[in-house]
Amino acid sequence: MDRRGFVVRTGAGAAGLTIGLSGCGPGTGGGAQGAGGGAQGAVSGGWPTDPDALEARYRENIYTRLLGVRPHLPAHEHVSRLGGGRMDAEVIAAMAEANEFFVDMNELLAAAGARIAERLGTEAALVTAGGFSAMVLGAAGCLTGGR
Repeated sequence: MDRRGFVVRTGAGAAGLTIGLSGCGPGTGGGAQGAGGGAQGAVSGGWPTDPDALEARYRENIYTRLLGVRPHLPAHEHVSRLGGGRMDAEVIAAMAEANEFFVDMNELLAAAGARIAERLGTEAALVTAGGFSAMVLGAAGCLTGGR
C-alpha cells in the first residue's frame, strides 16, 4: 500500500489507524521479521487485516510483555530513534548463522570495515553502532588529525 492509500484507509481516530496497519507489517517495505501466525484474513508476513486482531497484536507482543513498551504505528520513514528499518530475511538469516560462532570483535570490525571500503571503493571504512556514533567518531578524527 502506498502512503496515499494508507491515509485514505486510515481516516481519523485510533480505529482508522489500526485498519491502515495492515499495509505496514513485515513483508511490506522490505522486511520479513516477525511471525504473525496464520490467522485468516492476514496479509503477507502474517499481519491480520481485522482491526481487532491488529489491536490485540499491538497490545500483546515481545515489547509489551517483557518491558511494558508499546510499539508505535510504523507510518514513517526509517528513523533510528523509532527502531530503524526492518531487516530483510537474508539479513536475519545471516545474523542467525553468525550467532552460532564466537570471533574476536576487533578482528571482526577491522575485516568488516575493509570489506565495506572495498565494496564502496574508498580508502577505509569504520563500522559504528549507529549514525550518531559515526558522527562522534568522525568529529574525533577531525579534531585529532592524522595521528
